[in-house]
Amino acid sequence: MSTDETWQLTDLRDVLKLYAVADPTAGHSAGTFASASTQQLYDKLLAQGATDAEAAQMAARRVESTGITILTAATTDLTAPDVLQLCANLLAASRAHLVAVGGPPNLVARRF
Repeated sequence: MSTDETWQLTDLRDVLKLYAVADPTAGHSAGTFASASTQQLYDKLLAQGATDAEAAQMAARRVESTGITILTAATTDLTAPDVLQLCANLLAASRAHLVAVGGPPNLVARRF
């Protein structure tokens, strides 16, 4: 796991702990997920990305764009400033990652 991803996960776990929300990643090693659908998507994208560099970039774009969609939707009912800041940070990181793997740069400027 990259340093950036590790920091993001640490920040997320800190907020979950602060609000006494169960951590869905607890007890799972990197690449394993509690949700069967998430595991299937991960396995599918990992296999697709292993074929060549272009396929890897396509898989990475799918990961980042899916994360952006999920985070954007999750922020609609949030009011806690620390949670909103975390989501803003995660969105900014995902948008930057998306551009880094050839995604559309217009997503970088979007705000939730």
